[in-house]
Amino acid sequence: MKLFKKCMALGMSMLMAGSMLLTGCGASEETETTAETTAAATTEATEAEVEIPEDGNYIELALNVYYNDSTHDYYDNESGESIIVTEEGQYTLSFDCDTDLSPSATGCGVSSLTNLTAIYLLDMGIANNAQSPLSQCNIMYDSVVVDGQELTITQTEPKSAFKSSGNFDTNDPINAWDGSSVEEVSATSDHVANFTTVTDPKTVSVTFTLSDMVWGKEETTEAVSGAGSGYTNTSVYSTLDFTDMDALTLSKYMGNGINLGNTMEAYGRATVGTTATVSTYETYWGQPVTTAAMVQGMKDCGFDTIRIPIAWTNMIDYESGDYTINEAYMDRVEEIVNYALDAEMFVIINDHWDGGWWAMFGSSNATSAQNAFDMYTSIWTQIAERFKDYSDMLIFESANEELGDGLNDNTD
Repeated sequence: MKLFKKCMALGMSMLMAGSMLLTGCGASEETETTAETTAAATTEATEAEVEIPEDGNYIELALNVYYNDSTHDYYDNESGESIIVTEEGQYTLSFDCDTDLSPSATGCGVSSLTNLTAIYLLDMGIANNAQSPLSQCNIMYDSVVVDGQELTITQTEPKSAFKSSGNFDTNDPINAWDGSSVEEVSATSDHVANFTTVTDPKTVSVTFTLSDMVWGKEETTEAVSGAGSGYTNTSVYSTLDFTDMDALTLSKYMGNGINLGNTMEAYGRATVGTTATVSTYETYWGQPVTTAAMVQGMKDCGFDTIRIPIAWTNMIDYESGDYTINEAYMDRVEEIVNYALDAEMFVIINDHWDGGWWAMFGSSNATSAQNAFDMYTSIWTQIAERFKDYSDMLIFESANEELGDGLNDNTD
């Protein structure tokens, strides 16, 4: 298939793409966390040394700050010092810009807790591919203090500290997407949060209580898709002639669609860097490694089209000016594409959010904007070259969840 034919949806896709979280000024070096065994388990959150238990039932937590800072062209995650938690109780985590910001952040001029997407608690073992065995836990925020000023907690009862992915990731108390757990925060339409009662704050501390902790992951059995339904999808499309087929006719053949979400677009780059195993990224948001049986199960359930969202920069060191897609990453994408084509499904692959590097297009820095164009061209040229001999059942979506106010940024 010719390149222009594969990319013909560029203009429409760019117009329809939604805004999303941004990453940029040189993604930070893999955030170093410390396994200092300081934990507080009293109601006053006093520090006490904690030994890592032999049974492995512990979790390393740190306060994380995700920047969405167009002023300094910085869109990445920073982590404070971690603590080891082995039991229920009250704990305190802090972040201090003077000591916890990475060289990448300070090099971009970041010096305060402004222009954020979120401040949240995270299981730091995930970054080392060593997720804690903690499988259930509730959290209640007791206090949030910014530069010595205590904020107003809006949370009224404990909630789960886990995301649906199975990761300990509280997503707040500060969140520009889903809402914050304190009153003194405002958020813009392009998901930038700032404190309303403190100017250029440097420190934040969060005191919280953990309860209802359960250790150990439950065994799961692989479900057989479509079992007992009595339905088998036998539709075959690979024999069709797509040469002069119009879009409306094609869409009728494409039928029901399903999204292979939170797999190849799971963005682990900000935490694990660009050199982890491909499966580390694929499973980073809690999904299992995709198998041919899973995709066939989707076909058997009546789906004739599958979209595979992809974060290509997970393994691209683009800050160095090298836009080469990691070969193993490309191979894995192709493998999943073939699962679907072998199952007689139409396949859509795209560049999906991808850490928000697209904000570079809106930079007032001409070099940064040009780098964005160069990387976009390079990525899609490589994809087109890899799949140039594939049939028209493979469709390219040039962008998704990429555009928004960040592209209209004219700040210096």
